[in-house]
Amino acid sequence: RKQGGKPSVTIQPFYCLHLDISRPEINTLEDAMHFFIQPEKLEGYKSAPNVEVEASKQTTIDVLPRVLIIHLKRFAFAAEGGAQKIDKFIGFPAKMTIKNHYMAQEKTPEHQRQYSLYSGMRNLLLTL
Repeated sequence: RKQGGKPSVTIQPFYCLHLDISRPEINTLEDAMHFFIQPEKLEGYKSAPNVEVEASKQTTIDVLPRVLIIHLKRFAFAAEGGAQKIDKFIGFPAKMTIKNHYMAQEKTPEHQRQYSLYSGMRNLLLTL
């Protein structure tokens, strides 16, 4: 959204949320979801050639899928050192309700925003 401008909306279907857990203050799935929906300032956004304006983007959820896959991004990339594994505990409940303010339209009934954890997966990298 440009400062003073109308918001533009792009709708993309999804079944998987890729959540960044690199920030030190992210210790739970709820923390990661909270940061996922926060507005992000776009640096260097131009509304016309050579006219830089303040702009931001924000991700919200329009329609929840029946099955939601949550992927915790456990790798961060740094200019020095390349890929670094984020090896920290992330707490999560066995049952989770997606908060109404994460939704694009805060009218989704609670029973349609509830999920139960059925399985977890951990990737192991083996080298020869």
